Amino acid sequence: MKKIVLSLATLAFSVFAFSTEVEFSTKTYNEDPFYLHTDADDENKTDFPSLKNKTSVKYESDKVDAFIEALAAIDDYNDKNFGIDGYINDWYVEFRPFQNITVALHDNIYADGSGLPIYDDNIAGGNIGSDGVTLIYTPSIFKGNLQLAGTLPFDFSKNDFKDDDVNYFKSKNEENDTEYADTGFGAIYTTEFFQASASVKDIFDDDKRLFGAYISLPGIFGAAESLTIGGGISFTDSKNYPALGFDDFTWFGGVKGEKLVSANLSFENDSFALAADFVSNLGEEYEEEVAWDLYTAASVSFGISDSISASLGTKFMADTKGKNKAENVYGVNTSLDFNIDGHNAVGIGFEYQTFDKNFDIAVPVYWQWTL
Repeated sequence: MKKIVLSLATLAFSVFAFSTEVEFSTKTYNEDPFYLHTDADDENKTDFPSLKNKTSVKYESDKVDAFIEALAAIDDYNDKNFGIDGYINDWYVEFRPFQNITVALHDNIYADGSGLPIYDDNIAGGNIGSDGVTLIYTPSIFKGNLQLAGTLPFDFSKNDFKDDDVNYFKSKNEENDTEYADTGFGAIYTTEFFQASASVKDIFDDDKRLFGAYISLPGIFGAAESLTIGGGISFTDSKNYPALGFDDFTWFGGVKGEKLVSANLSFENDSFALAADFVSNLGEEYEEEVAWDLYTAASVSFGISDSISASLGTKFMADTKGKNKAENVYGVNTSLDFNIDGHNAVGIGFEYQTFDKNFDIAVPVYWQWTL
């Protein structure tokens, strides 16, 4: 892994050295709860909120794009002693050796409709790339609006080549059945009025096949220029596929399942912004100790002055069809953000989440510097 990261960084920064088109940011922040109440034990607990730093650099050009993001954190990892640790959170390299052809490494390419703006991530079925290698073809006849992608997923985050991580082109499983390489195919079509996507993962392996279809409508066909809505579905017909979704929509858990319907909304003008997430596994009883099947969140932000803005948000999770219904999760958060100058911004907030008389409290703060 160290050699991969060093090579990537060398490549990226050697490219950056010949261009001024660079995006760079570093953000030092904490976001974790510092006060927790457990109702079953009638116990209150304080915890040091991990102090994190996220640093990223991005470059885009006609022939080469590159991105790398690193995370580091100071925390009492063993609940006794403080220390620092870190890892490469994300990276990709894209290069275009020929017109209309892009070769991408470790590049997850998501359709806009699969996004969750508040959670700040995407549903897996909206991804036409992978952590491996992806070939993207952009036909000239569609004037650059259509991306056709084929991908071979594998794991770059290792120190060497390991047998259990190999994506074999053809092999035998434990039942002596023939298996073929994990592959993915997808397409994203983008116009001024909409973006539509479709993807399939593990197409040759019916035990792990995954489908996704998404649409995004920026401006609602010209009816509301500042408003974008989107959504779609990811599903698999196999119980062997890892569950879709996320387990940390809230501090108490998330929503998972073999099929997920999701939607997003965003609105923004000069002084006001609104965003919303929605995810449901359609009432599937996913086998966990506590399993919710519906998540939604919303936030509104507005400018107080040229340099100060405020936001207010809510989160909600419910178990709508479980035999042993889990209690609802409720959350509320608020924040103030200060743009000091063209490079520096700071913020402070408050967040409260509760579930079945348990609750957690956080006071998020941050400082961010951008180029």
